[in-house]
Amino acid sequence: MWNFNWWLLCQLKLLDLDYSLAASIIGTSFMGGFLIHVYPRRLKISYNNERIIIPYKYAFWIDIIGHQLPLYMLYKQRNQIIEKCGRYIAIPIGIYSIINCVNGTPLKKTYGVSSSSLYLTSGGIISTLGCMYHYNKIPKYINGRKY
Repeated sequence: MWNFNWWLLCQLKLLDLDYSLAASIIGTSFMGGFLIHVYPRRLKISYNNERIIIPYKYAFWIDIIGHQLPLYMLYKQRNQIIEKCGRYIAIPIGIYSIINCVNGTPLKKTYGVSSSSLYLTSGGIISTLGCMYHYNKIPKYINGRKY
């Protein structure tokens, strides 16, 4: 939810579209798509000390709107990304982790996958994106021209 709110604030021009947000969107899109469509598990949400199971038909739309729509919009706005290092993505991930720890939210029970797997996968995706950016392994295209 925090990632979607971050993206929404960017769409409302209250925050900048930078590489931290781009990496976060790409990572959550891949992981959300995998957890909902490829390796479907029951999505469970805690509310008022109660666990609510979200049926797949709703989880599908939560993923489409919450993860895949921001990825599509990121692709459409790829030339508007401010070139600022994505290392600042550690701040919202750290806050998210601390809030989950303080609230006692078990990621394994929420997503059906261990928290270490989620963190390792997201860390791998974000690290790969950072390496590709910093080592210029992928050529940059602006208006169809290679630079």
